[in-house]
Amino acid sequence: MGKIFLNDLKSENVIRVKESTGTVSEADSRIRSSFYNQPMFASNASWNANGTTIANSTLIGSHPFDIFIDKNNIIYVPKQDSKQIILLFGRNLTSTRNVSANLSNSSTIFVKTSDDIYVDTYYSIGGISRITSNSTISISRMNLCHQCSDIFISRNDLLYCSFTENHQVLASSLITTLDPLLIVAGTGSAGSTSTTLRNPLGIFVDNTNDDLYVADCRNNRIQLFKSERLTATTVAGSGSINVTIDLNYPSGIALDSSSYLFIVDSGNNRIIGEGLNGFRCIVGCTNSSGSASNQLNNPWSLSFDSYGNLFVSDQANNRIQKFNFIPSCYDRIKNQDETDIDCGGSNCSKCPLNKTCLLNSDCYINECNTTSYTCQATSGTARGGHGSNSFSDLDVVGLYGRTFPISIILRCGSYIDAIQVTYETSNQTQGSVVTQAPRRGGTNTGPHQFDLLPGERIVKVDGRSGNYVTGLQFTTSTGNVSAYCGGSSDTAFTEQYPGYVLSYITGSYGNWLDQIQFHWIPA
Repeated sequence: MGKIFLNDLKSENVIRVKESTGTVSEADSRIRSSFYNQPMFASNASWNANGTTIANSTLIGSHPFDIFIDKNNIIYVPKQDSKQIILLFGRNLTSTRNVSANLSNSSTIFVKTSDDIYVDTYYSIGGISRITSNSTISISRMNLCHQCSDIFISRNDLLYCSFTENHQVLASSLITTLDPLLIVAGTGSAGSTSTTLRNPLGIFVDNTNDDLYVADCRNNRIQLFKSERLTATTVAGSGSINVTIDLNYPSGIALDSSSYLFIVDSGNNRIIGEGLNGFRCIVGCTNSSGSASNQLNNPWSLSFDSYGNLFVSDQANNRIQKFNFIPSCYDRIKNQDETDIDCGGSNCSKCPLNKTCLLNSDCYINECNTTSYTCQATSGTARGGHGSNSFSDLDVVGLYGRTFPISIILRCGSYIDAIQVTYETSNQTQGSVVTQAPRRGGTNTGPHQFDLLPGERIVKVDGRSGNYVTGLQFTTSTGNVSAYCGGSSDTAFTEQYPGYVLSYITGSYGNWLDQIQFHWIPA
């Protein structure tokens, strides 16, 4: 990880990572599946302004700090007064389970599996502990002189600690226990420069590139430390070079799958979200603290379930609030009655090719394959041999919409030298788009063009093929027939599907059209 130097921190061996231009090794760069939910939100995603209390002080005790939601949508909350971890699960979060954890004023929790839980035990047995079904194991390298306010486990099994009182972020390997403790952010002295922090709280590591985000609480900003860098960029709040949003005591952060930030703006009693148009308030936007369903009071952390619903530990109100995601056909989440993400069903636009469907009406092409339950055209037999250049005109015209040829140019002698098709594609959002695909083949002979009338479709193809495509002729829905183009050798064929029309072609070519395959959709 680049050059390092040794330091000493209350008898702990600590390594400070110097800035490096080195690259992460191939083994380190493997992206492991994450343990938490990172939905992909559209830039205009929204949540119900009124939250629902899913847990109050009777269930979770007073002043809940952290909340964690795993891939199975099980919610984990440290309960201070009973020294337990409370699990909420079930469709309506009405089922609970308690895990004995010997907690006291626990600030943070991270869950790899339900049998592999990491939690702050500083005020009970010290440091960070790993809780399994039959044991509680202290992480020796994280038995520090101060509490970790937040922890995070990266794709490389690095355990990160927000070392608030020492104004740093530390990291320790969970794989090799003999590895030294790493200082990955902060100098150990409070400050507001690009290399210093002032009482950092929430942390989050982007698993696509190992970038570290830090809620630099007392500096009222969010700092981004690029992987293996000790100099940060302010991406939100005080000191940002871009216009962002004012923050007051930010305490928690999370990223969605597009690496957009979500911030617990604790001092302003609200949740901030980021999108293409910058930052905006998404929850608690009343400009005041309170206990109403649309208010928060000293919120501390946030987490998402797999449906995009937002959960907040509303600390001073002694509750966990759930703010329902408002589904739309542009939210990048499969919800409502969609058959695939943002398509299909009764509310959204039809699905393009290869997307999941249940009915023909879910697909642009009006055909849902009843074996794969995907939108698929009916493919004819591949005619001819195998050329050096494979092609699919679908790559040119795109997946979205109903596509039909409106003009075909053939070059032919004893064989088909080349084919070039112009398509018209229509969909619900763009209307009608005309696209000419590239010429597939050579230029040994002159062109023969066959233009279709508006609304006219190709319903039958006749031809000959062997090692190459020898000849082709097209018949339309109005009975028009193109002139036969090509030679008279090899095997004759006729291809048509009653009720279907030609949509697009695929194949291969070199100096000639070596192979062609026709793809048909319902008329």
